[in-house]
Amino acid sequence: VCSSDLRPQRTVGESWFYEPTWIRSAAAHPGDLSELAAECWLVFADGTGLGSAVAESLRARGAVVVTVSAGREWSQEPGESYHIDPRKPTHYARLAGALRAGDRFPTRVVHCWGLDPPPKTADIEAWPGLLDLGFFSLVRWAQACEAELMARSFRWDVVSAGACSVLGDESLCPPKAAVQGFCKVVQQEYPSVTCTHVDVPAELDALDGMTDLLVAHLASTADEHSVALRGAHRWTPGHTKATLPGTAESAIRPGATYLITGGLGKIGLVFAQVIAQCAQVNLVLL
Repeated sequence: VCSSDLRPQRTVGESWFYEPTWIRSAAAHPGDLSELAAECWLVFADGTGLGSAVAESLRARGAVVVTVSAGREWSQEPGESYHIDPRKPTHYARLAGALRAGDRFPTRVVHCWGLDPPPKTADIEAWPGLLDLGFFSLVRWAQACEAELMARSFRWDVVSAGACSVLGDESLCPPKAAVQGFCKVVQQEYPSVTCTHVDVPAELDALDGMTDLLVAHLASTADEHSVALRGAHRWTPGHTKATLPGTAESAIRPGATYLITGGLGKIGLVFAQVIAQCAQVNLVLL
């Protein structure tokens, strides 16, 4: 941050910085598809039909699968199917209670509500509905089954479309990307939960092919927390080196006032010391 002796020997930009990117990865280690039948599944089925296709594929392998679809009212249909209002936490609690009572509480969850296409309008007034189908529905389900999350192991796979820019030409929907935050944090709050975010193309040209890819992913033993499926290829997040132009001038302006949040922590104090030695400035540590 300054041209004093505190600067390391390496020049700025030489090898300091990295930028996030997506890296084409090898196929996940194939698991035993027959083991899918040993699990009890809950599939949040979307309007595109992909979630229902995954559920049918799991049932064909002998798995116990319950599906839940987004609607306006609570209802239970024949064949292990429910409808709930995504906006109502009481519906998630009622669903969890029904699954407990029927001894069908799911150890595996496949959340596909993030596959539904967004409204054609770009108006942000449509965003709360998308968040209810994505981020908030996951939060409400976690709240509904918190007692189980403290006692047993679970794996949740959250499937979205249009949440990640991988190839650079995708149609993106910003509210759908919020599920990435949930997937990272839920397994910190509940170490018993393994959560993976899977993003697929917004334009599903081949439903059958994508169904097979998703089922193969569900059977895999890979431990990635984020995966993108594009065509026949699989991508995972990574980092590449980024070179930034250096400068001989100090970034610290004499006489300026700098506010350092977390200023009494280890990193905050280091910043404060470096800035104070670069120039006469006013420092506020919060």
